Formats: sequence, structure tokens, C-alpha cells
Amino acid sequence: MINLISVIFGGTGIVSYFGARRERIASAKKVESEVFAGWADIYDKMAQATEKKIADLVKEIEELKKELNDYKSRCKLCEKK
Repeated sequence: MINLISVIFGGTGIVSYFGARRERIASAKKVESEVFAGWADIYDKMAQATEKKIADLVKEIEELKKELNDYKSRCKLCEKK
């Protein structure tokens, strides 16, 4: 009778161990997916900011090129001494 009780309680200990293990694994996967979603959000925001900055810089470069060409054309009209 005592052996039967120890087998029953010992068996439930193993079952509860594996149940808790599954729970820990599922919890870890949930945390990992939340972290990944956070990284993806940060990456998207950074990519948008970078694209805007690049567009601003390209616009500035084009304006500077135009200004430089204006100065070059004025200089051609100057008297050479």
C-alpha cells in the first residue's frame, strides 16, 4: 500500500515537473516575441527617421549645387584682370 502511494505521488511530481517546464518554455517564447516586436518597432522608427534625414540632405545638396553653379556663372561674366 505504501509503495502504491509513493508511486502515485512520485508520478505526479514528474507530471508537474514537465507541466511547469512547458509553462516556462511558453513564457520564454512569449517574452522573446514581445522583445522582437519592440525591436521591430524601434527599427521601423529609425528607418523612417533615416529616410527623412537622407531626403533632407539630398535636397540640401541640390540647393548647394544650384548656388555653386550660380556663382560660377557670375564669375564667368566678371572681368579678368
